[in-house]
Amino acid sequence: MDLPPGVNVPTYPLPYYEGDQRLSFALLVDVRTAVLRHGFPELTRVDMETLYVSLRLFLYGEMGRVPLDPPVNSPTTQLPIC
Repeated sequence: MDLPPGVNVPTYPLPYYEGDQRLSFALLVDVRTAVLRHGFPELTRVDMETLYVSLRLFLYGEMGRVPLDPPVNSPTTQLPIC
C-alpha cells in the first residue's frame, strides 16, 4: 500500500524557543487526568516532574533538555509539596 507523501515524516520534536508557554502546568494536569482515567495509579510529585521532563523531551527533543536545577518558573514548581 502506498501512503501519501509526508505520512511517515514525524512532526515532533518541534523547534524550541525560550518562553514557549504551551508546556504548562495545565497541560501536565490534563495528561495526569488522562493517565488516571485509563486506570493508572495517582502520580506523585516526583512522577509529575518526570512527566514534565518526558513531555519536554518529546515535544522539543534535545533542545528541550531540562537543566539539573529547573528554572523557578518551571510548571513543576506549581506542584504542591507532598
